[in-house]
This record gives sequence, C-alpha cells and structure tokens, in this order.
Amino acid sequence: MSGGATMLLTDATLRTLKIDLPGNRVLRLALSLDEHGQPVDLTIASGFATDTPLRVLGSGVCVPASALPELRDALTELAP
Repeated sequence: MSGGATMLLTDATLRTLKIDLPGNRVLRLALSLDEHGQPVDLTIASGFATDTPLRVLGSGVCVPASALPELRDALTELAP
C-alpha cells in the first residue's frame, strides 16, 4: 500500500482498507468474504478520520461482488 492507505485483516471474512484524505477525512473500504474466502460484497464509505470505522462504514454503499470487475475497470478509466 502506498500513500496514506492502510489495510487491516480483521478476521477471515472481512478485509478493510483505510485511505487518508485531505481535510481530516478518510475513505474506508470493507470487502466481505464467504467461508471459502471468495468476495461477497464491497462497502465503500467516507467520513472523518476521528469517526470509528463502523460508524463510517455504516453510512456507506454496498456493491455486490459480481460488480467488482466493472468497478475496477471504471476506476481505471478515471485515472489520468
């Protein structure tokens, strides 16, 4: 991970990523995994760095795992 991003493996079914943003803000991603380690869904949320991770993620949007390849491709197209 580069920049202000940190990844945390909270347990066998959830991986989280925190990206520090300007203005004391954060972007948090949480990837839920099934019992076989396969992605189920991704929660994307933003909030203040002082907020607890669950508070930030509780206000996020959930993207089904089936949409992750398209999301990755769309984000790649946004990059300069």
